[in-house]
Order: sequence, then C-alpha cells, then structure tokens
Amino acid sequence: NDYGNMYGHGFATLFLAECYGMEPSEPLRRSLEAAIDLIHRSQNAEGGWRYQPVPVDADISVTICQVMALRAAWNVGVGGKASVEASARAIAYVRRCATGGGGFSYTASGGSWGTEGPEGVPRAAAGAMSLIGAGVTAASDPHLGPALRFIRRHVGGHLQGTQYLWYGQYYAAQAMFHSPERADWTAYWNLAAPALIARQMNDGSWPALEGPGPAYGTAMALIILQIPNQYLPIFQR
Repeated sequence: NDYGNMYGHGFATLFLAECYGMEPSEPLRRSLEAAIDLIHRSQNAEGGWRYQPVPVDADISVTICQVMALRAAWNVGVGGKASVEASARAIAYVRRCATGGGGFSYTASGGSWGTEGPEGVPRAAAGAMSLIGAGVTAASDPHLGPALRFIRRHVGGHLQGTQYLWYGQYYAAQAMFHSPERADWTAYWNLAAPALIARQMNDGSWPALEGPGPAYGTAMALIILQIPNQYLPIFQR
C-alpha cells in the first residue's frame, strides 16, 4: 500500500546485500547498487526517510529500514562514501527524534504517542538500531545508552502485547544482541525465547496480530529466534 513502499524497499535491499555477501555475482551487484542509489536519493533534508521514495518527510520506523540496508550493503563493498555520508545524516536525524529517558518519537517534530512504557519499545528499538547500524556503539553515547536501558526495562511488557509486536521485537532483539553490555542479550533472550515460542500455532506458524498476515509473523519469529546462531552476516557481532 501507499505506506509500505520504503519499508519493503529497505527490507528487500537488506536481503539483496545478504545474498550478495554470501553468493556474489555481477547481476546481483548491479541490482544492489541500484537499490542503494534509490535510498541515497530518497533521504530527506533532515536525514531520514518516509513511506515513498521521495526526499520530503521522514519517520524513525522507515529510517531504520534504510539504515540497515545501507549498512548491509556497505559491509559487502557497495555504497561507498555516499552511504557513509547518508548514515551520518541519519544519525543526526535519529538524535533529533530522541525524547529523553531512552524513548524516541515517531518523527523529529516530536509528540508523545508511543514513546513511553512497553508501547515505546518499537521506536526505542528503531532508534537504538539506527545508531548501532550507522556506527554508534558506545554504551556511554547520550542516546544509545538510555535507549538500550529503556528497551531492557520495557521489553517484557511489550512481549505480552500485540501492537507492532513483530516489528518491535525484530529490532529490540538486534539492539540487545549488539548491545555493548552483553548482559542485555542474556536478559532479553531469557524473556523473549519462551514468550515467542509460546505464540507458535499448532500448524507451526506464528500469527501476524497486525499487518501482512501469518507469513510475516512466522518470518519475524524465526529470524529473531535464530539471531544467536549468527547465520546472516548482518546479525553477526
């Protein structure tokens, strides 16, 4: 739909980068370069991205998808200086979305919706992983450190809910796995693994709860549960 184009592009570009990194070919590289070029051209003046591939407005939930695509491609030698510069602008945008105390607003213009408690986990996780994916990794960082603590404090409550469950947990899991405080991952895994497994249906699928359907819920659950195996390069420490 009209709200999904750049979400899909970010995830598809990440997938292309992972494939190219493991099985490189010239046709695949050309496709990846074109996909990254579109991300470069779609970044707005604030440093973020929005639903459509035009540099107009931005929000943190679309921005994280592009940041991780840029990082995955950069890891395999695609994107170069333009991706480094785009990532630096994205860091600045994400910092402007920070609300204090570890939360992040949906856009840099602020607003309190979805910034506190368990419902704030998806945006806090998007903010944390945007920073990590763009190269900010110090626990002492004034925005990353509080975001990681926010996620750890509220992720258990988010696991019991339904709003943006899979999207939020997908990025929360990555943030906890890549946290400079290794205890964050242990605490997350001890909560999340049994909670996610308990949601599996008798036919082996996971319900989507919102959005695209059970294929989405199942894919997200399986990706989260395999993160500690580090099969995909983007999840490797």
